[in-house]
Amino acid sequence: MATEWSGALLVAGAVVSAATGGWTLWQAPLAAQRARRRAMHERVRLPLDKRLHPERLRAWLPAGLGALALYLLVRFLAHRTGLAVLVALGGVMLPGWLLEWRETRRVVQLSEQLVRVMGMVSTSLRRGTPLEVALAEAAASLPDPLGPVLRHLAQATTMGVTLAQAVEQLRSLPAVAGSPDFQVFATEMVVCHERGANIVQVFDALREVLAARRKYREQVREQMGQHLLQSLVIAGVGLLVLLVYSRMARDGLEPLLSSLFGQMILAGSLLGNTFLIRLTHLSLLRQTRKV
Repeated sequence: MATEWSGALLVAGAVVSAATGGWTLWQAPLAAQRARRRAMHERVRLPLDKRLHPERLRAWLPAGLGALALYLLVRFLAHRTGLAVLVALGGVMLPGWLLEWRETRRVVQLSEQLVRVMGMVSTSLRRGTPLEVALAEAAASLPDPLGPVLRHLAQATTMGVTLAQAVEQLRSLPAVAGSPDFQVFATEMVVCHERGANIVQVFDALREVLAARRKYREQVREQMGQHLLQSLVIAGVGLLVLLVYSRMARDGLEPLLSSLFGQMILAGSLLGNTFLIRLTHLSLLRQTRKV
């Protein structure tokens, strides 16, 4: 009876894994086509220095560490070198995954810090404090990523650089590059300062816009989080079936692990589910960053 149940569970796990792999293969060309279309409308900056920079090394360091950790874990649990090597290839997925997560985290933190800065600057301006001094006071209590940028702005203005020139130098800094919120904030601040407009009213209106975007961002996270949860459930069901079968079968996973072909099937199933989770999470991060 146990053998019949174990066989049924193995078949169910194989069907789930095959369906997941087929869905992933079907989605991959569509994602590539969208990326190519988006690349046609974007300006690409090619670095003049083709040497391996420390930033690139730090980006690929998680891949090496993740591959080593996966290799040691699978080698310890399954005692199969071939399977461990195949599963360790999943570490290649880590650099882009980590960079997307860090970029999304930076953009969200920057938007939230801008709301805080505009509130602090507006309060200081109502007390009659000059704009440059108000920005310096706000920058003193801010962490990364916006704090160092505003402190650099304050230092530049104290050295005789005009506010417009200092802001123009800040636009290309990595900490604020690619953030439309900061670009709008900087533009409105410079325009109001040069033309004598009421910057407090402008900041209040911009804060309301950013607050509305934050609410919409939370809705996007909630909706996309459901898709991520579904991917986790799919992967979890496959792993649960595999574990139950290994316990119920007399030989466990030995028939599957005894050949290189069986090890490739098992590794492909694990990597396919991991890729599915990665793809769903990346979609969540990119949609969050676009809001």
